Amino acid sequence: MCPLLPCPPFYGPLYIGYTISSAIWWSNVSKILISLPDELVRRFRMAFPARQRSNVIAGLLRAELERRDERLYECAREVESDRALSAEMSEWDVTVADGLDDESG
Repeated sequence: MCPLLPCPPFYGPLYIGYTISSAIWWSNVSKILISLPDELVRRFRMAFPARQRSNVIAGLLRAELERRDERLYECAREVESDRALSAEMSEWDVTVADGLDDESG
């Protein structure tokens, strides 16, 4: 089984807006409001200049989404390769058109 991990809880408000930088050009951007622990916000602000913060967050979010997409893909591959499940599903193939009339003609 491939459970997707829940996101950790966050505390304390931090307004995060996307900016256009020399590193990444976004044609469509959105501003979001999220909550983070105060200590995390303090360390984040000390570690990254204001003009880099959106790029850092976007990169981290993109990496996490790609990681989760890969885990979901791996789960789907496991389901497809499960012979017992495939056999059970093929038994249901006979019911695919049950109750449906041919409306094409």
